[in-house]
Amino acid sequence: MNRFTCFLFLVLTATPVLCRAQQAAAERKPLSKKNWAAKLQDGDMVFIRSVTPQAGTIAALGQPPPGTDEDKVFTHCGILFKDGSGVFNVYEGRGRNDQNPVSLEQWQKDEGNGTAKHNVYVRRLANRSVLTPNALNSMKERANALHHSRYDFGFSWSDDCVYCSELISKAYEAAGVGASALKKPHPIKDYYKAVPKLEQTIKDQLDTAKAKACLGEKAFNPDEP
Repeated sequence: MNRFTCFLFLVLTATPVLCRAQQAAAERKPLSKKNWAAKLQDGDMVFIRSVTPQAGTIAALGQPPPGTDEDKVFTHCGILFKDGSGVFNVYEGRGRNDQNPVSLEQWQKDEGNGTAKHNVYVRRLANRSVLTPNALNSMKERANALHHSRYDFGFSWSDDCVYCSELISKAYEAAGVGASALKKPHPIKDYYKAVPKLEQTIKDQLDTAKAKACLGEKAFNPDEP
């Protein structure tokens, strides 16, 4: 799979660790592995900086200030659910197809090219009361179905294939929490003001019609407050 697309477009809602959705931006602090068992909950969203050739270009879409620690500029995300043995697994739009969700520990290593190079950051809804057991079950079922989908190189809103941030959005929608509760989307093409060459990159890998549709989709940038 072309990892250029792992972050890219729609509903990456990265903000500080365990922050409120309405809260102003604050310093991003990672959640260390020693605290995972005690602090993580089903439905939490996890974010990370991937180690890929394209990660730097993808991160540039967020227009981070000069000197920003790259660990705090995210390029991939997923949603957590605990399995029967108590291990938190990551459901993600990465085109794993028949592969089951991997553990959070393995996910961190996968995104670090075999090492835990970058930290894991976490976000959850401020109002957890809306995530009832039934809502969480619906969310997990939706996330699981999408996790086993093909990767979406066209960035459409179809269920035929999916990418990471789309999976999060649709999982929360299944629980009755719309994307608008997380943040306001903007057309993808707006983000190319930061890195114009990415527009041509997408047009090169897609046919003209799909590229045009992709650029017209609305998106969330992971590094907006």
